[in-house]
Amino acid sequence: MLLRSILLLAVVLFATSAFTQGGKSFLKEGDQFRKEGQLDKALERYTLAVQVDPRLVKAWQAKAEVNAQLGNYEAAALDHRRLAELDPGDPDLSVQAAKAYLEIDSPTVALQLLDQALRVSPKHMEALLTMTRTCLANGDIDRAATTADQALKVKATTDSYYMHGLARAAMHDYTTAEFDLEKVLQWNHLYEPAYIALSEVQLELYQRYTGSTMRMRTLEKAIEKCTRALELNPASTDALFTRSKAYAHMKEYSKAIDDVSRCIALGRTDVDVYRQRALYYHGFGQHQNAVNDLNKAILDAPDDADLLLLRAECKEANLQMEEALRDLEAAQKLMQLNDDYTAEVKRKVDESRDRIQRQVFEMNRESDPPIINVIEPFRLGEVAQVSAALSFVKVSGHVRDKSLVRSIVINGLKADHPADEKDPQFVVSIPFSTYDTLIVV
Repeated sequence: MLLRSILLLAVVLFATSAFTQGGKSFLKEGDQFRKEGQLDKALERYTLAVQVDPRLVKAWQAKAEVNAQLGNYEAAALDHRRLAELDPGDPDLSVQAAKAYLEIDSPTVALQLLDQALRVSPKHMEALLTMTRTCLANGDIDRAATTADQALKVKATTDSYYMHGLARAAMHDYTTAEFDLEKVLQWNHLYEPAYIALSEVQLELYQRYTGSTMRMRTLEKAIEKCTRALELNPASTDALFTRSKAYAHMKEYSKAIDDVSRCIALGRTDVDVYRQRALYYHGFGQHQNAVNDLNKAILDAPDDADLLLLRAECKEANLQMEEALRDLEAAQKLMQLNDDYTAEVKRKVDESRDRIQRQVFEMNRESDPPIINVIEPFRLGEVAQVSAALSFVKVSGHVRDKSLVRSIVINGLKADHPADEKDPQFVVSIPFSTYDTLIVV
């Protein structure tokens, strides 16, 4: 029995050794493929390595890096999370995994990993800074501000001042944010994101100042900081986008349009960039160009009532009244489902719709009267054949008209009809007694 136990132990030890050696062999092959630029084959070997030896840290790390290189960001995040689980006592691994999850827009998972890192090392600077960024992305502004304060207490660096500035800006404390971001640029004049963040702060201060001199100074400073950022990085769409807003406040719409058009040329084609350029075109009096940009934005965001309202405004300015009316009606339907719109905003939209409806009615007024064809009840000439035993009479038919029909009324009752169709059919059931002698449509 003793001999058999020794043999079994030897077999187990041999198998474990073989698996470990196999994992390292696959890792070595993967490293060679990676060195040669054959990333797919490298990823295959790294995957085999972790299958053979699930605790092989170097293989997980290499697998995560290659997945990121290949654009497999979700897979890379999972690899980093596996690394953090292998060694929960290493806060660097948890932070690395949190950054990967933040990259794929999963701030909730990132927060869990950062909590783990800070439990191990409460003053871990990278964990605190990443926590601040993650809380901002997750909309937890209070926690972002608290964490940014902690990071600045641990050590005052350009990064800690930068994140503190972003957190303060999110808290609407723009004076402190301005101080923080100025401090970053004093220490490092090559810190490109700080120039853009400081420009955004200037635009917020512009909204709060009342004096014309101070307001103009904030816009000039915003433009100057964005221009400096563009000197560091001519392809910065963030700097171009922010500078365009400053130019628009100055009513320099041609410069604003140029900047945001450069954003699009550089590959930024999100809803916000088309919305912004549409605003500039509208302000510049180029309403059809604005409509063209809004058409693109609405394709990506069909449930955005604000886009529809802006397009209605542009179409009205372009004298496209019926199309403006359709956009307003579509926007109103969306606004009914959204509590963010106040009663005052909804009232103003109602007023705009009524005003444009009157204009459309006057534009479409024609000399030819509508033709009404009554199908039910059956009639001989102008005499309807109605049974005296009925207390209600069904009246149906259709109307021929060149324009849309607002309402069809039969003996004082509105009939059902599709309001958005020309030549609509109608139907209604009206009360009728032996004393009634007329059916009036």
